Amino acid sequence: MKRLGRELAVVVLFCALTAVMTWPLVANFTTALPHPQDPAINTWILDWDFHAFLHQPLRIFDANLFHPHRYSLAFSENLIGIALPLLPLYVAGVPPITIFNVAMFLAFALTGYGAYVLARLVTGSAGAAICSGIYFAFFSFRFTHLTHLQHLWAMWLPLMLASLIWFARKPSPKRAALFGIAFLMNGLSNLHWFAFGSLAIGLSFLLGARKERHYWIGGILATAVALSILTPVLLPYQRVRELYGFRGDPGETMQYSAEPSNWLISSLHSRWYAGALGDTTVNPERWLFPGGLVLLFALIGLTWRGRSTLIALLWIALGYFGSLGLNGWFGTFLFDSVPLFKGIRVPARWSFIAYTGLALLAACGIANLTKRFGPKTRAALHVAIAGLFLLELHAAPIRWYLALPEPPPVYRYLAENRLDGPIIELPLRQDDQYAYMLRATTHHRPMVNGVSGFVPPSFAELVQLSEQTPIPRDFLPRLEQLGVTTVVVHADRLKTTYMPTCVWLRQALMAGSLTFIRRFDEGMHGDYVFLTRKHRDFEPSRAKPLDIQQRTNLNRFLDLESTQSEGTFGNLEQPKPGEVVTGKLRVSGWALSPWGIEKVELRFANGKVIVPVELGPRPDVTAAYPWYPMTGNPGFYKEFDVPPGSDVQVEIVDGRRRRHRLEQVWFSWSQ
Repeated sequence: MKRLGRELAVVVLFCALTAVMTWPLVANFTTALPHPQDPAINTWILDWDFHAFLHQPLRIFDANLFHPHRYSLAFSENLIGIALPLLPLYVAGVPPITIFNVAMFLAFALTGYGAYVLARLVTGSAGAAICSGIYFAFFSFRFTHLTHLQHLWAMWLPLMLASLIWFARKPSPKRAALFGIAFLMNGLSNLHWFAFGSLAIGLSFLLGARKERHYWIGGILATAVALSILTPVLLPYQRVRELYGFRGDPGETMQYSAEPSNWLISSLHSRWYAGALGDTTVNPERWLFPGGLVLLFALIGLTWRGRSTLIALLWIALGYFGSLGLNGWFGTFLFDSVPLFKGIRVPARWSFIAYTGLALLAACGIANLTKRFGPKTRAALHVAIAGLFLLELHAAPIRWYLALPEPPPVYRYLAENRLDGPIIELPLRQDDQYAYMLRATTHHRPMVNGVSGFVPPSFAELVQLSEQTPIPRDFLPRLEQLGVTTVVVHADRLKTTYMPTCVWLRQALMAGSLTFIRRFDEGMHGDYVFLTRKHRDFEPSRAKPLDIQQRTNLNRFLDLESTQSEGTFGNLEQPKPGEVVTGKLRVSGWALSPWGIEKVELRFANGKVIVPVELGPRPDVTAAYPWYPMTGNPGFYKEFDVPPGSDVQVEIVDGRRRRHRLEQVWFSWSQ
């Protein structure tokens, strides 16, 4: 119990440090995402894993994106090893974004704990191990990868090495089993760490070899059992290559192959080194500088006696030479000769193997440096060194993207009709697919849409057709060939394809090839749902009675005019997403509601700074939307000499005192 209490205390410590180092994540657990794009994919993958665990465990890789393609989960990372321990949260009804943030939080805390376990096992010093764990949890390159949950979930790399070292000290079935579990979980959590870590741990196994037969039999048997369990997870990736001709692209791999000088380029998340060592002309994947303190203590760690020093150096060397990718002989050999590495797009991520070795070697250096002192002095030195690491690596406050937690109404409709066949959401631009995938966590219906590391050529052809002017007449027959029963059109997202899409819809409705169901409130113009002839309830619109309001809204939409919403809505006109603001920041927009607008507030710095704004007349808005007489002054405007943050979100309080938030906008400001 005493040992268990000590371990729990260390985990709690790393949880507390994670809350501080990732602030304000814990203050926005239900809405925060590191970015509006890639994290939406991770959120969808986790949610699909949960759904498949409970409904189709033997067909988990036949995910609902990119219908009708098989094995679509294998177009990207599968995250099964991350989803498994979080399944109880899904069963309890915790929302997808919250589960994603739990996974994000645990990725930092448990990775720190994993490095702590490895360092304590090698050095016997809990203080040095905590310092090592702090480094490995929060080194700057991890913040560069905030958008990639699978890469943050790196605790199994040090735990796998720790279990091997522990097994090598005294081979036994129990210790071999623990090594096999760590190897298995590493492979289930991240395919990059599986590829890189398997080679690193295999060479470590040989480097730490013992003469006892139990060592060889136990290690090989544990690895074989783990690989046999991993095989069904790995085979779909091979099937994807065979079915769709997916192969590694040497040009892309070269782009993400580091150069030796990249190891001196700092992440822009580093407060200490970004000014002197930052370089925005280099791809962020190649911002590899590990930090000054870890290099200092790793040099001292070279004086540590033991085979663990050689293993740490092995991991550092593998990580460094592997990161060079096609710029070095090692990476070129792996890409050309080893099938497992042909699908590795970003060799620079090998650096995580080097960081693992550096964390271990630094722990040895700290332990060597402090062992000559008495217990109290040694503890004080460990606290001081830990504080220095926290100071060097501190990147908070971090700008999080605050997603809207409630899905738009159209997705509740799709969820209620989930058995009625595949859907397609328009427009098909890549930037919009991330939002569709995030909201697919509501309905789990098969959908033609998707975005991933691999995009099927047939989907790319559909994108091309949908963006032509005019949209070809054979676009709808192509959708019907795919079995599509439901077409969802997001009017606010159409932008440059607004007119051709409306023309195409009108032609299909007049020809009786589509039937209109209804408009759902969303943004300024709404979401529109249509059924194709493949739907079991299809009935041409001219034979289907429609609510007068719905028919009027449809006609106004097709005529490129404003439409009437049943609820509160608004529009932020300035600043635009990604805009570089020079001089004063001007925030402007408008809000409308059938119940009137009580107030509008601007929320900056992830909601930390709240600024009320005065409402004023907007004749253009009132003329375009004449259905809201309760809103006499829909416009708002505010100027800032110095913005309170680099993000802004509008919160509208209507006449019923219900709050509505618009999508958050990120911008950059230059004086």
